[in-house]
Amino acid sequence: EIVINLKIVCKNNTFSSFFFLLLQTEKFSSFKTFIDMKKSLLYVLIAFVAVVFSSCGNNEEIYNPRTCKLYKIWEKSEVGDPYQIFTYEKNKLINIDEYDVIDSVHYKYDFVYNKDNTVKEIVHETVNYTERIELFYANKQVCRMVYFMEDTSRTELLFKRNEETGKITQVVEYYDFAYHHQFEAVHKSAFYNRFIGFTPTAEQLLMQHKGSFIMRCVRDVVYDEEAENILSITETYPEYAEVVRYDYTYNVEEDNFNPYYGLPYVYKGLSGFSKYNKLTESIVKSTYGNVTYQESIAYSYELNVKGYPREIITVSSLNNIPMHTYILYVSE
Repeated sequence: EIVINLKIVCKNNTFSSFFFLLLQTEKFSSFKTFIDMKKSLLYVLIAFVAVVFSSCGNNEEIYNPRTCKLYKIWEKSEVGDPYQIFTYEKNKLINIDEYDVIDSVHYKYDFVYNKDNTVKEIVHETVNYTERIELFYANKQVCRMVYFMEDTSRTELLFKRNEETGKITQVVEYYDFAYHHQFEAVHKSAFYNRFIGFTPTAEQLLMQHKGSFIMRCVRDVVYDEEAENILSITETYPEYAEVVRYDYTYNVEEDNFNPYYGLPYVYKGLSGFSKYNKLTESIVKSTYGNVTYQESIAYSYELNVKGYPREIITVSSLNNIPMHTYILYVSE
């Protein structure tokens, strides 16, 4: 007598279906009967299992690195205190300590998780105020982010995605105008600028225009054919005639992996949503169709043996001065 017990557990879900319940409970009197009566069913199940396993873990925005976990990051030089220190419990990032060189202070950002290991919120507490970012998901992919200052929503981000690939196609940011036009709290918030990011165009518009309405920014996102890297982001402000376009190139022929890939909370510049590191970045701003600003940025990398950058060299066309970023990983 043959009894078949078959269980499949996937990162995305705990799989259960009528067919597997049938196989778990039905007893077959002989191997021959099993072959004759269940062959077709088993072929179907095997094919289905293959599909399930191939899709397990795909498009999940959970930081679960298997090779290199971010540990310390320096700007300009590896001498002195690092600008960021990442602390983990196993593979789960629990906080980031960020050093502000200008103010000579450390900021601590704590991570709170859902039961499925997605980031629920990121919190920054001070003696004077508390700010946090809440993240919301659909199928373990970020669909909404909200920035709170003292329990009041100040910025909201809504994500649209491609139904087939799950990749982001558009992000709409809504700003609380009455709060942001004063700008002091957000402009000085290392926390906000680390995880959300305040663009120069939004800053300019909020400072120039007075009013009480909620301003918005629409970002249209285009991926490459393999849906691995973002090729362009077009940033528009519908209430105004401002458009900013960002174009990126990558070297996908070599192992040059983005250390932020899979970090769903690294929204600033959508820097956590491309698999490979950028080689070039082009920025063109226009007002009423007339170009008012242009900049090109080149990136080069010193990689470790696993294909992750130990040093990132950034050169802007505005000054041609190399800027250095150094990264140390937990595994090193």
